Amino acid sequence: MDLQAVEVMHRSHIGTNPQRFFRPFNEVILPFLIIINIFMTCYEPANIPRDAYDVSPLNRNVGVCVKDGIMIMDPTKYDFPSPLTLFTKLIIMRSLANSTPAVVPSFVDATGYASMGALKTRVHAAKPLGLVRAAPTELLAVYDGNYSLPHRHMLHAVDFGNIVLGCYITKRGVPSRSAGFIKWETPATSYTCRGTHLLLFSALFIEVRDLTTGRIVQVIEGTNIRLLHAGGPTYGEDEAILVAMKGTKDDEDGTSERIVELLQTSLISSAPAAPMLALWDEWDM
Repeated sequence: MDLQAVEVMHRSHIGTNPQRFFRPFNEVILPFLIIINIFMTCYEPANIPRDAYDVSPLNRNVGVCVKDGIMIMDPTKYDFPSPLTLFTKLIIMRSLANSTPAVVPSFVDATGYASMGALKTRVHAAKPLGLVRAAPTELLAVYDGNYSLPHRHMLHAVDFGNIVLGCYITKRGVPSRSAGFIKWETPATSYTCRGTHLLLFSALFIEVRDLTTGRIVQVIEGTNIRLLHAGGPTYGEDEAILVAMKGTKDDEDGTSERIVELLQTSLISSAPAAPMLALWDEWDM
């Protein structure tokens, strides 16, 4: 499978980066295309495993979710100038294809630490959902409850109740915080972020957790909950979070569904009431 990165071409891009395109394309075709802000495939496609099912855009790289973990790839790594000959481009593409992308979390030193080995066992038995930036130098890896153990004999050695988790990793992919993990209350099937909160969605609950500590802040109950829309990869604060769940009206016409928007609320604090004056206080008696 191929991973293709694209970028939006605006009017301001005319002449600012002419080496990216051939001259006839840059002078004739490009000015007509960028009137509508078209998406341009300005990078060569990158090869990814066939079992890839989701991506997590980061500041510079992209996390590709696969069965064995989350592959970290740089889309701009496959950006070649147009004047390159086909032979030279094939040589560069072959060298890039032979290079192995980093997979996080990295458990290179797992044999020396009991906590690292325990986290490795849990992570390898869970399905990664993606990465979330929790701090400038720390990411949170989110996993759900769909288990895919590589060997049948491991079924008796793994406690499935402890697999649904999240773990913090450094920017180099090494587990941090003493290789600890956060156990979700229910198997999460999707997630999103807003501000300093992580929202986990399962069939019966929506968990709201603090992104930096992992502590649970709020639980919203429902039935057949599905995340419909959460905005782009930057998780803008103004993007609506739309959720579908089972409605309250069921009749001969069928089962009803509700589509609701999740809004962050703030604590309403009233000003303390002024103390009541005694009967003769104003007379200074």
